Amino acid sequence: MSQYPTPYRKPRTKIFERVALGGQTGADHGDLDAAHALGDECGGWCPKGRLSEVGPIPDKYPEKDWRTKGYPARTKANVPDSDGTLIFCHGKPTGGTGMGLILVHTLAAYPVKAEACHG
Repeated sequence: MSQYPTPYRKPRTKIFERVALGGQTGADHGDLDAAHALGDECGGWCPKGRLSEVGPIPDKYPEKDWRTKGYPARTKANVPDSDGTLIFCHGKPTGGTGMGLILVHTLAAYPVKAEACHG
């Protein structure tokens, strides 16, 4: 038996009730992997058929099929179903990221704070 006590580990404070996103490649998969590893609830709406830019979203991600295959409808469903949105991008948001930002400003029931980081 060690003469040193087992280190005390302070319980982790939960920041989010649930991480909700569309399950696309890159940052979405990283967010879902982190939430799952921390034991946090995760999921969100994805295009019908678990569609992503590179093929079907892997089954290990708990996304739910939205009614249609389009990305805009899926994003429009995820914004009001969440308590916050975090967007990372390099340069001006374009494509789905830009559309997501517009939807946050028009549909979100939470305060919106936008910051630009350049580096």
